[in-house]
Amino acid sequence: MKYGLTPAQALQSAVLAGPRLLGKSDRYGSISKNKVADLLVLNANPLKNIQATRDIYLVLSRGKTYDQASLKKMLNDTKNWVANPH
Repeated sequence: MKYGLTPAQALQSAVLAGPRLLGKSDRYGSISKNKVADLLVLNANPLKNIQATRDIYLVLSRGKTYDQASLKKMLNDTKNWVANPH
C-alpha cells in the first residue's frame, strides 16, 4: 500500500487517530453502548483490498440510512452546486 501502511493500519488511522488525538476515544472510534457512531457498510472486505472502501453499500449517519441511490444523488447535487456558483 502507498506510504507503507497495511490496509488494517490505514483503516485504524482513519477511524481511531482522530478521536485519540482529540481525547474523545470514550465517545468515538468504536462501536459500543453509549458511543456515537456513523457506520459505513462496504460490499467487500477492505482488509483484503483497500480499494473496497470506495465500494459503498450504505451509510448510517446521525440515525439516517443512505443507500447507494441516495449517496449518488448527494454526490451529484454537490457537484452541481460546486459547478454553478451562487
